[in-house]
Amino acid sequence: MTTSDSSSWEKHTNIDREELEDFLFNVGSWEEGKLQVDTYCVRPRVDRLDMADFINFLEKKYPYFVFSETEIERREWPGKDALKMADFDNDPSHSGKLGELILFVLVDAILNLPLICHKMSQRYDPVQEVKGSDGLFFGEFGEYDALGIGEAKIYKERTSGIRDALDSTERFHGSDSHTKRQLELDVAARSLSDDLTEEELERIIEVLSSDPTQHRLIHPIFVGCEEKWLEDLQAECTEPDELKEKIRSRIADLDPMSYIQQKVETEFDTLRTEWLVFFLLPMEDVDEFRDQLQQAIFPHA
Repeated sequence: MTTSDSSSWEKHTNIDREELEDFLFNVGSWEEGKLQVDTYCVRPRVDRLDMADFINFLEKKYPYFVFSETEIERREWPGKDALKMADFDNDPSHSGKLGELILFVLVDAILNLPLICHKMSQRYDPVQEVKGSDGLFFGEFGEYDALGIGEAKIYKERTSGIRDALDSTERFHGSDSHTKRQLELDVAARSLSDDLTEEELERIIEVLSSDPTQHRLIHPIFVGCEEKWLEDLQAECTEPDELKEKIRSRIADLDPMSYIQQKVETEFDTLRTEWLVFFLLPMEDVDEFRDQLQQAIFPHA
């Protein structure tokens, strides 16, 4: 396993953690062994959660999800060009790209792992999704070079979202896991970031072609979920700090760490030895959030 030079990979990230934390705040973090769970919530302004501000932030970061920074710099209108590369659906609940965008933002800003495969920019037919994971990342994780294979889900039920994310992640560790990882290599080979140096490209190809025991493999997992009690707390609270503390208390009572641990141990035991890094984001109404985010990115959808 190769020790990483973190400065080489961090320079390819596009989002500062401090910038992200202008829109999200941490409401709970847990870590045990190789399982990490971080829950974030949209930051309140006055006495309401400012979802519109967070959506505007995601809209501005969307071109960096589609294109490398090098590609953005050489395009006159990268925002407009990014729209041409994307699909949208009349029903945004059918689009996985909205969750993948949030996954990209969280992993880039919090884990300092850049997205190395801009697969959307390589699609020849914008209505055909490229198969593979919900995000391919590379960088330093715990002082070692690490490949991140991500999953993103936005569900009405938190438990269903977590279970489905674990199920999708487990396919990279089952009996046909070699085939799944080979698919990632095939997709990545067509769309590795233009930002990478020749040496960095060689390192990534080496990692993608090797057995996971030769490098650290992690799974960043984003789950957005509906929590109706957020509306009740906003009706009760009159100050932002009061609202933040009540949200933290409610998340602590829900204890998502224990639920995820129990599911891994009883239903997804092939993942017990894997690095799982969860990002949970509670929302008042996931359908409304998806509608508003899609409208912000695709105003004519």
